[in-house]
Amino acid sequence: MRMRTLRSCGRRAPKASPLREKVTMPKVSVERRLPFAPEALRALVADVRAYPRFIPWIKAMRVSDEREQAGARAFLAEAIVGFMGLTERFATYVTEDRRAQTVAVRLARGPFLRLENVWRFQPAGEGAVVHFSLDYEFKNPLLGALAQANAERAAQLIMNAFVREAQARFAPAIAANGALSAAE
Repeated sequence: MRMRTLRSCGRRAPKASPLREKVTMPKVSVERRLPFAPEALRALVADVRAYPRFIPWIKAMRVSDEREQAGARAFLAEAIVGFMGLTERFATYVTEDRRAQTVAVRLARGPFLRLENVWRFQPAGEGAVVHFSLDYEFKNPLLGALAQANAERAAQLIMNAFVREAQARFAPAIAANGALSAAE
């Protein structure tokens, strides 16, 4: 271990390890314009039970404590995530707000110090603009360093998984009907 001398008393103290220093995670966001109704896209993002089918690293998902109030649905989502031989469990509080056309997620428990993401869906012509923001920080400094280097890529991968699923779910309906309505 490298040592440094403290000037005030002449004693030597361990030099701070780069893995022990706090790694500040960047907040990242992604925006896409899609040819699908904002209501349909919001419902897709809120359908967390389906995530293991189209997000490769989510191995299992359980939803509990569901409740409805004033145009919003809130629930606890518990995920098992596997990536590069590592498996983690974490839980989030999810709020789907139909009036505001948002889905907000915040950490309940797991390997994060902080985890928040927000999806916003705005009408745009025949489709919608989808805004996805992600803010997270791992408890484990090694995972944090890896995540920091790949934060933008992670947000892009998440958005891409949802775009592919939206195309699979909604493109046939658009082709058959000309447009996807909120009722579909």
